[in-house]
Parts: sequence; C-alpha cells; structure tokens
Amino acid sequence: MLTSSDPTLSKDSEGASGAFSLSEIESRSFDGRVLSYSRSRTLQLGIYAPAAVRSFAETFDPAYKFVWADATTSQTSPSPIDIINRITSGFSDTQLSAVRRVETANDVPISCPQNFNQFSECYAAVVFHDIQSGSNIQGLNYTIRADAGLAYVDVENHTSDVELRILPLQWALDEAIITLSGRSSGSFNPPQELPFTQITNEEQALEIRLGFVRVIRELFVLAL
Repeated sequence: MLTSSDPTLSKDSEGASGAFSLSEIESRSFDGRVLSYSRSRTLQLGIYAPAAVRSFAETFDPAYKFVWADATTSQTSPSPIDIINRITSGFSDTQLSAVRRVETANDVPISCPQNFNQFSECYAAVVFHDIQSGSNIQGLNYTIRADAGLAYVDVENHTSDVELRILPLQWALDEAIITLSGRSSGSFNPPQELPFTQITNEEQALEIRLGFVRVIRELFVLAL
C-alpha cells in the first residue's frame, strides 16, 4: 500500500536538514481541548522505510469523537453496526464513549464542524452507502471523512496525520469486512504502508526561502 503525502495540499478523505515547518494557530473547543497548535511542527518529507499500519484501537484518541452513519437502504448481513462493533471491539470504555452514530450522512458535517483552521472535534467519520450481500459480501461502498487541516507529514517517524488517523481506520474497516463476510476466519497481519512526498525537504526549504524573498520584494518601499 502506497501513501502519497503532499504538504502543499490540504487533506480531505472523502492525506532532516532543511525540513519545512508548518505553523498552526492555536484553537480550542469550549471545553478547552486543543484542536490545533501555535507551535511550529517540522515536516519530514521524502521517502523512508515501510511500516505496518497501526491498529485503530491504538491510534484512536477518545478526546475526539468518532462519528459514523448508516446510509444503506436495505437489511444486509453483515450490517454497518456489525462492522462498527467489530472495529471497536478492542476499545476501552473511554474510547467507546467517544463513538457517535448520526442519522444520515448529512449529519456528519453538522456533528463535526470545522473551524477556520479546518480542524474539528472529530477524529474521523465513516458513512456506509451500500452493502451488496448474498452468501458473501459482493460489494461494499463506504466513505471515510476527516478534517481538511490534517496536513502534517513525517515520513521518517510514521507520524503523519494520514498514518495516524486515516490508514488505521481504513484497515480496521477492511479487516472487519473480510472477516464478517466469511471469507476468512483467521487473523491478519496489517499491511505495510510506504509514505512518500512529491518533493524533498531541500526542495521545500528552497521554495520557502524564495517565497520570503518575493514577500520582501513586494513590501519593500522607499522612505522619503
């Protein structure tokens, strides 16, 4: 599994020397929970060694909500609730208390409003659109949604936002679907993911320096 991360693009899942610093303005929810940070975070770009996708139970932070919706139109086996029960089976009581079901797919953005920095109080959300089942699942359509502000990248330490939020959830869903469909009764080793970016740390640093030069040139005026 290959994962491409580009720090110049915002992520929306409906993603060394001279490393780039991503500055974020601090934003807090009403209960004081920090949604983004004012300190600089160093982006580690390039390509490094592959690593196993983390488990959903390991990465899910119950300080945030995990939201899901069943938008299917018929009874299926397994059902969306069966899949959710499967992926949350290793959750602690605190983690389970942060799982929220909403009535429709349209309720997801209402439950997870983003601030001006494109962060919300939700860890991620999943919407089940269609499950085609017979003796086994013939097809399943679901959408993972996440904050557009999840643009932090660290390919060296495998702590990119996509690696800590999107991939663990996606693997948990796929593993649950395979198991509940009866296609396998055994356990699975998590797949390997290989994060990479389109540009290197050095190229990004050069782009930033040139950007500062352009700003200085445009703001420079003579005092008479």
